[in-house]
Amino acid sequence: MRKLNVVIPVRGNSSGIKNKNFKKVNKISLVERNIRTLIKSKYINHIIISSEDRRFEKIAKKYNVFFIKRPLKLSNNFIMPDVAVKQALDKFHINYEKTDYSCFTQCTSPFLKTIDLNNGIKKALVEKYDC
Repeated sequence: MRKLNVVIPVRGNSSGIKNKNFKKVNKISLVERNIRTLIKSKYINHIIISSEDRRFEKIAKKYNVFFIKRPLKLSNNFIMPDVAVKQALDKFHINYEKTDYSCFTQCTSPFLKTIDLNNGIKKALVEKYDC
C-alpha cells in the first residue's frame, strides 16, 4: 500500500484571528484536532508541522509528529501554503523518509473525518492523480 507524508502548515502570527490555530473546539485546539484525525489514517507515514512558531514544536512532541521550523520570510499573509509545504518537505526529505506522495491539510477545517481523508487519498492513489 502506498503511503504519504502530510504537512500541516500553521502560523503563530495569524492576522485575521489572533492565534487561530490554538483556538479550541470541544476543548481541543484546531491543530491538535487535525493531528488526531491524521494519526488515525492508514495511508499516512509521517505528519509534519511547518511553522515559524516554536509553540507548535511542543504540540508536535506531544503527538510524536515532526516539526520543521519555517523561515520568517515564508510566514506572512502573502505566502501561499504550497510554498511553506515545499520548504518543509524539502527539509524533511534531507533527513527522513521520502514518499511518492505528499499532501497538506488546513487546521481551519476542524470537522475533517478520518474516513473522508482515507477515501480522498484512496481515490487519488487509485486514479493516479498527480495533484
